[in-house]
Amino acid sequence: MVTEYNGWPNYETWRVALELEQPLTEWATAYLDQYDGPMELLVGSCAGHVQEETYAWVESVMPDQLPTGWAFGFLGEVQWRPIVTSLCEGHPRIVEFEKEVLAYTRQKTTNDV
Repeated sequence: MVTEYNGWPNYETWRVALELEQPLTEWATAYLDQYDGPMELLVGSCAGHVQEETYAWVESVMPDQLPTGWAFGFLGEVQWRPIVTSLCEGHPRIVEFEKEVLAYTRQKTTNDV
């Protein structure tokens, strides 16, 4: 059962965002700066990239150690999209993405009426 924690989707997401804020922001920002794919895939794609970078970082600091498995178990509960949207709020690509989502929502609402 997922329970909100300090405004985040769960404890694991909050803790990773808190403890790794700087590298997560750097990885996400670098990805967003070079992203040239479809806007509807932006946040999910960036979240996947940040997740991969985090796993690679854990492997680099704990190679072949038992805690790596525990860390990966913990990271498996993290919801990466909220981290990306929170830490990169105001990034031009995120702003553009949010505008497209809003425009789509308005159009959908207008068409449904």
